[in-house]
Amino acid sequence: MMSSSTVLSRLSQALWSRPMRVSAVVATLLGLSLALAPASSAITVGSHPAAVRSAESGLPTSYSGRSVSGLRRFSVSPGLTRRFTEAHDARLSGWGDSNTRFSAAGPQSPSGQQPDPVATTDNTTHHFDSGIQLTAATTGMAAMQSITPTGSELSASDQDSVLSPTLYPAANSCIEVTTVANSDGYSVSPFDWCGYPSGARGWQPGRKIDASFLSTYMTSSYGLPSYWVQIRQTNPATNTWTAYLYNFQTKAWDSLYSSSGATGKPGIQGWDIAEFYSTSNPATSTGYFCTETRGMAWESNDIMLLVNGKFTWASASNSRQVPGGGANCPLSYKVIATNSHWRVQNVS
Repeated sequence: MMSSSTVLSRLSQALWSRPMRVSAVVATLLGLSLALAPASSAITVGSHPAAVRSAESGLPTSYSGRSVSGLRRFSVSPGLTRRFTEAHDARLSGWGDSNTRFSAAGPQSPSGQQPDPVATTDNTTHHFDSGIQLTAATTGMAAMQSITPTGSELSASDQDSVLSPTLYPAANSCIEVTTVANSDGYSVSPFDWCGYPSGARGWQPGRKIDASFLSTYMTSSYGLPSYWVQIRQTNPATNTWTAYLYNFQTKAWDSLYSSSGATGKPGIQGWDIAEFYSTSNPATSTGYFCTETRGMAWESNDIMLLVNGKFTWASASNSRQVPGGGANCPLSYKVIATNSHWRVQNVS
């Protein structure tokens, strides 16, 4: 078996060098998960189908009381923040699941509705998403989120953004946790929808997905390198929500971010989706990201909802599928377990 240092060294070379061979990076990531996995562990998430185990026994209950270290604020353009907010509001308004085209006056639904007419300057930007949207009221959500081999930042000339997977448990949740890939890096970053204690809605400092992250927060789930995230309401009186990442070294949840207040949004919908913001390349008629991520897949599994104080599997009784698609990139959507496991793949 390779030593941890050897695997980390090979991983670093694979992730930050270009051009990348996808097969080599996948092998390195999977090798890392095996090399760094504890010799014995009671955690069996992802080792067998959800149908043969309970959600309650699958989610560890140990909390470290420590915060995720090494956080920094990643650069996200004001335009992306506006569009991310508009798409969020559109989804809560009942449309905007996929193939939303932004105009100068805001996002356009098929019927021309505009829930939040916030002006955008880029009328060529496409937004599309696929995954699941919740139909039941929850006070928390957890999922295994895959880390893609193309997780290294997109090239400096690529202004597209891949926010996949992104987890949001409820319309009144102050926090959404997103796997962000753009030209500034690859991170797990929280978005604050309430604005306290940060003082304003928006992106908050996140954790770079690097060798240190992988050795601490990565595991293999259904054969894929993944991290485990949980968002839950920790104080109903103040509507405080806290996001956690599971530390596989200490076998406990570390706090990523906490916020309280009000989102001001109606409904109960939450989601776990793959989300893309893309501008078409005139030379190819596809999104710039589409070329850089050709053949890549984004996956979420072991999706659990906290309902009436207990975790339960995402299913057809508490969520619906968002098949989505790609307006300027051919993306396939596959449900592996209804609705607790989905995959989106760039098939260009």
